[in-house]
Formats: sequence, C-alpha cells, structure tokens
Amino acid sequence: MNDALLNEILERLDADRSLSHSAADLVVAALDSDEALGEAMGGSASPRLGARPMPAEGVRPAALAYLTGITVEGFRGVGERRTLELRPGP
Repeated sequence: MNDALLNEILERLDADRSLSHSAADLVVAALDSDEALGEAMGGSASPRLGARPMPAEGVRPAALAYLTGITVEGFRGVGERRTLELRPGP
C-alpha cells in the first residue's frame, strides 16, 4: 500500500467520531498484516477477503458467481424501481 493511501485511511479513521477506538485499531491491524489482525482480535489470524481455503480431499470447490447489479423497488423509501450496476469480480 502506498503512503498516500495509508495516510488517507488514517486521517479518515481519526476524523470519524462515530468509530470506536477498538474498531479503528482493528482497521489499522488489518492494514498491517494477518498476524497483527489476529492479535488485535485476540486469536489467530483469519483469512482476508479473496483468500479461499483449499477444499477438503474429495470435495469439489463451489463455482464462483459475481453480482452484475442489484434492483430494488419500494424498499425503505426507494419507491420506483432502481438498479445499481456493479462491476463483477471478487
């Protein structure tokens, strides 16, 4: 991660008064390493998003599927039918 991005994240964490110190600490630990995140969570490191565990012997891995869009209508004030287009990918 480049320094500019790291500084931006740290500034936003510092500016967000709704975020608890422990939540901010978890974000910083996650930026550091899986091991640091595991320590911050009080246990072993958990896999990051995008990391897929190896399937057990004899078990076929599930096929990957990605959303291309979400369409809602009449949900929580949305009213008319609206579609949010997404770029498919992990």
